[in-house]
Amino acid sequence: MTARRRRLLRVSAASAVLLAAAGLSTAAEHGDAAFTDAEHARVELAAARLQPPQVQAISTCANPISALLGVPVLVFTWRWPASGAPYDAVDASDVAWQVNGSAATGVVTTGPNAAGLYTSTFDRGLLADVLGVVVSNYTVSLSTSVDYGGATWVSPGTTTVSSSSLLVLQSCSYANGS
Repeated sequence: MTARRRRLLRVSAASAVLLAAAGLSTAAEHGDAAFTDAEHARVELAAARLQPPQVQAISTCANPISALLGVPVLVFTWRWPASGAPYDAVDASDVAWQVNGSAATGVVTTGPNAAGLYTSTFDRGLLADVLGVVVSNYTVSLSTSVDYGGATWVSPGTTTVSSSSLLVLQSCSYANGS
């Protein structure tokens, strides 16, 4: 026998012994496993309750019936209620406006100025567009409306600016919401 055949015979014999041993071994048994160590996690959450803009002053309060077209009827200044999140990432476009309960768009707002104040102006035409008629008693409501992660969050409270008249005398007041 040649050396090559002897080596082939030894490898074949070793393979047969391994296959026989594998066939005689018992099958693996099912067992239960569990983690018994206590696992701990820590998370920090920051939550904020949205508040509406806060009116600072009313500079113009005119009777819309007696005001000429294009003359401001209501002008007031406002600011965000706090600094920091989420108010450091909002601007005038994040205010939802309503007049007597109807959505109002086209409110002209400038700012903020160096003191962080915005100025919003309502003219006779805007009030007539929203209300359908020009009335001298109306309420303007402001709330914060911010988009986060595909959802719109709106402040639960509103700030209101109310106007009423007695003949041609117009009176305006405001109440800041929280």
